[in-house]
Amino acid sequence: MSSVRRSIASIATIVLSVSVLSVGVVAGAGPAAASGGNPPPVYNPPPGGGQTGSGSSGGGTYTATVAERISLSGDTNNAYNESWTPPECWLQPDFYQPQTYQQGDPSGGQSDADSYWFWFGNHFQGFMHWLHGTGGFDDVNQEFKQEQNKQRPAAWTGPDPIEADDVWWVPNWLNSPAGWACAQGLVFSDDLTDGFLSMEPPAKPGTGGANGQISSVNLAALARAALRLPTLRVVTSPRVSTEVNLPTYVSVVYGGRINPTDTATVLFGNGAIYLSATVQATLQNVQISSNATSYQTAGAGAAGQACAAAAGRATTACSITFGAPSGATPYTITVSATWTVKWTTSAGDGGTFPDAPPVTQTRNIVVREIQSQT
Repeated sequence: MSSVRRSIASIATIVLSVSVLSVGVVAGAGPAAASGGNPPPVYNPPPGGGQTGSGSSGGGTYTATVAERISLSGDTNNAYNESWTPPECWLQPDFYQPQTYQQGDPSGGQSDADSYWFWFGNHFQGFMHWLHGTGGFDDVNQEFKQEQNKQRPAAWTGPDPIEADDVWWVPNWLNSPAGWACAQGLVFSDDLTDGFLSMEPPAKPGTGGANGQISSVNLAALARAALRLPTLRVVTSPRVSTEVNLPTYVSVVYGGRINPTDTATVLFGNGAIYLSATVQATLQNVQISSNATSYQTAGAGAAGQACAAAAGRATTACSITFGAPSGATPYTITVSATWTVKWTTSAGDGGTFPDAPPVTQTRNIVVREIQSQT
């Protein structure tokens, strides 16, 4: 732990908390708010090159928008709904010890530990102006320069000795007001002992994704939240109208891969991989239902995708038969597809998420009754 960096971050919290009432800035919740005081005023930080991912289903959408150095790849897109909630913030390794300080720091970005410290602090209103006024700007740079040279500053409680394979841990968060508020809580709590980052390994999260070191489960939850399930298009034969007691053949055209997959990866600043998690969705069954009072189905409900697309044409493998005419209002045919989602990680663990809500699509059809006259 650096005494200068920690004391400046702590004093800044108090100073900026007092200024909230005078500037009228709305801030996210943090430890100060939890204890009954005012949280420090903040600017919402930019995404900083982070990734966005989401997926959709008949019951809503799933998404994770990550602020810093989480790579999302695979079947993802960018809608948002709180149907699935990944962790709001966590701590992840970002910089190796050789990325502690470089000449010209701070760069204004997040190129190394020194620049990251100033970048994060700069998102608290008035922080940089106040820091220059204390004379602490050069002191902070000096401490990072010492650590770059593997020298321990006063009151250092990090690795001893400092080695090239030591890493700096930094907060990461969902790119949302709640995620940023959670990140503030991390850096101004005892979980992070060096102001805005730390070379000391953080506490591991508990069950449910408590604040602390990102785990395989946390990362898999981010991948799960970003997973896009395919949309459905229902095809029937006949297309518009059918007859009582005659099967209407049904098929499904999937918008996207039938069994989608995506991966979330924690990256170091140099592009090296720390941890990755992959989720794989597998179509379990397709169900057909209707608002008709009398009908029966065939070929649906079992694994094996009996209602899967066949060049966009309905086939005899899947059908619905109506027992009564629809009258003036067409019947609605509803197709629901259900996926099971499993996860694995580069750490060798894995599991199964709760099934996603079924993805559904409907199609209207008129059912007529043929009557003979004698």
